Amino acid sequence: MDLPAPMLVTTVEVGQPLPDLSPWRADGTRYAAAHITVRDGGVPVGRRRVEFADRVVTAGELAEYLTGLWHDVQRAPVRRLPAEAPFITVVVPSAMQRPVQLARCVSRLATLDYPSFEVIVVDNRPVWTAERAALHAELAEHSRVRIVCQPVPGASAARNRGIAEARGDIVAFTDDDIDVDPGWLAAIAHRFTADPQTDCVSGYVFPASLETPAQVWFENSGSTIGDEFAVLSHQGDDTDRHTVRTWRAGALLAERTPIYRGIFGGSGNLAVRASVLAQFGGFDESLGAGSLAQGGEDLELLTRLLYHGRRITMDPAVAVSHHHREDYAGLRKQMFGYGVGYAAALTALILSDARHLFGLARLAGRVARVAAKRRQVRTVVQYPARLRWIERCGLLLGPLAYLRSRRAIARHKNTSQPVAQPAEAVP
Repeated sequence: MDLPAPMLVTTVEVGQPLPDLSPWRADGTRYAAAHITVRDGGVPVGRRRVEFADRVVTAGELAEYLTGLWHDVQRAPVRRLPAEAPFITVVVPSAMQRPVQLARCVSRLATLDYPSFEVIVVDNRPVWTAERAALHAELAEHSRVRIVCQPVPGASAARNRGIAEARGDIVAFTDDDIDVDPGWLAAIAHRFTADPQTDCVSGYVFPASLETPAQVWFENSGSTIGDEFAVLSHQGDDTDRHTVRTWRAGALLAERTPIYRGIFGGSGNLAVRASVLAQFGGFDESLGAGSLAQGGEDLELLTRLLYHGRRITMDPAVAVSHHHREDYAGLRKQMFGYGVGYAAALTALILSDARHLFGLARLAGRVARVAAKRRQVRTVVQYPARLRWIERCGLLLGPLAYLRSRRAIARHKNTSQPVAQPAEAVP
């Protein structure tokens, strides 16, 4: 199996001086290419790949290369903070197993330039140790941060606990392996205020680094959400509940999209009105990381919203960076979980409303076309066939995994006792 070379992850700003890009890493090995995010006023407006040829790409050469592409890049519209900024609660579920990443994530959140917000970190595995208490104390040094515990396993249960504790009109979700952009909350607030009909806001997830083969493979897996870089509003179709209508800059696009596609956002970069979460009951706790179903909770929630005619808006200004799994074993587990979670989410939807069977049956032909296109893309980037096979195995096991997860969560809720948080861990 050929291993892909690492890629340099960098950003350039429209109208600002461009850097020289060196292919050489600190250990003497080289980058194959540069993964460049083009931003305008901090807002992502495009993404480019520049190949290295064993030499530095000078700023002049980069400018010449990008000049021919500027016509493809849309200028970011001016986004101003609302006069009355809504109070936002940020919920970060965590199994507390990545303390360095969690501390970095919370530090970035707590210091965002936004006037009215709180951060709730939900400890999903509160087994008290001196190290765990020290981590709680470190996180709670930020005045905006609260830490709560959720003994029911799984990211969905943790998020629902955060929702229950939230004081905000809007609840934003991210993960402990995410770095949010400095303008993340301001962009979320602007989008909700600019479009009062929007019930949920999502955004793009960029790679924080592409230093290992596993990280490059994940970026090429097709698991990331497209490169439209325009504000897109998706709303459930009143005439066909299994599809959505999509608007770009106020214009309705011609093609209707199935609600089951999983292209409308993810739980690592998502914000929902608190009133909508209360109405729809939050996340399905039998889905998600940490449960036997391993994932799919965001797909299930977003599909429910669209199925009932709600609107989801994707805004490129709502941007974060994700620290992909660094090793092959972690990536293999993740891709298997994606397969399990997708099928588990569809199972959950069918059990909640059997009419989803009709919508999924109509989706079958489109699935074949989408799968064929993804297969072509993965062949070009030399995505490992074994990872494709592992993901398919997960799909087959998803329905059973969901049923087992439902029973396990029910048993846990019936038998678990509230966890008493020791006084020394409370700030």
